[in-house]
Amino acid sequence: MTRRSAVELFFGRYGEIVTVNGVRLSAMIRPLSYKSTAGLKLPAEFYDDLHYLYMGPAAEKPSAGGTLACKGTDYSVKRTGTVTAGGAEIYAWAVLSVLPPEADTEVYIESGGVKIASAGSYTAYDALSADVVTPFGENMPCSVAGGAASYTVKLYNVIPEKDADVYSAENFSVVIKRGGFKTVYSGCMTKNIEAGGGVADMAQLSVEVLAAAVSRGKEG
Repeated sequence: MTRRSAVELFFGRYGEIVTVNGVRLSAMIRPLSYKSTAGLKLPAEFYDDLHYLYMGPAAEKPSAGGTLACKGTDYSVKRTGTVTAGGAEIYAWAVLSVLPPEADTEVYIESGGVKIASAGSYTAYDALSADVVTPFGENMPCSVAGGAASYTVKLYNVIPEKDADVYSAENFSVVIKRGGFKTVYSGCMTKNIEAGGGVADMAQLSVEVLAAAVSRGKEG
């Protein structure tokens, strides 16, 4: 019996039924603790008693920025990875947080119809330039005239997909999904990218983008 099959047998015997990518499987979810995950080099903010560690079969990996469900509870997937031994994948792991019913389910960057990165959180600014209108010869304005709209989105904890380059992406979209609805900021260009990290620490990436337009509607 291989190490991978032994671990999968352990999950099947002691795990719980979890739905990952629409597939039901046996896995384990428990509170995240630093002692048991120090080797994963996770950001310090994950150790706040609100995050959970998922361990499941390597054949069906959770996707960062996606969701999974277990025993009537939905979880947001923050980070993912695999544990290997001898060059073979043994099991998949993920950092989860409980997903409230009113929460966003996905935040990601899309280019050419392909997801190139997911984001852990965001801040969006929709602005409309405006000027007061003052009649000739008067001292008091009589109305306000609307001007051009501008859209700015700041994405935090950005995780690029494998081989994706968020630095050179152009004319992409930022997609935010929630409760069957989605907001799409389109025609995006990168304004700022902030990267941080350290020796043996996982890099932290934040991206600020300018969008040409925004649309809101139902998924599908």
